[in-house]
Amino acid sequence: MSVMSSTADPVRIRIENTSSIDERAAIRAVNEAAFEGAYEADLVDQLRGSEYALISLVAELEERIVGTSCSAGCGLTHRLDAYLRSHSRL
Repeated sequence: MSVMSSTADPVRIRIENTSSIDERAAIRAVNEAAFEGAYEADLVDQLRGSEYALISLVAELEERIVGTSCSAGCGLTHRLDAYLRSHSRL
């Protein structure tokens, strides 16, 4: 998928290459810049490396990662089941 940037260069959206160390570093750098620190970047790194990560996308402009998006599911089903079992009157 491509979209046009303000400079008319196409921005390419694609799935993250999870085996690339350079790409992981670039994603972290984007997150540190976006959130102005490491705390959120650490959280995103943990989510991306977990079983809850559903998809991680990157936006590239001129072969450089300029944006990221990570969608992660949460373990609510397991937590809800445990809560219901612990509060069951059966």
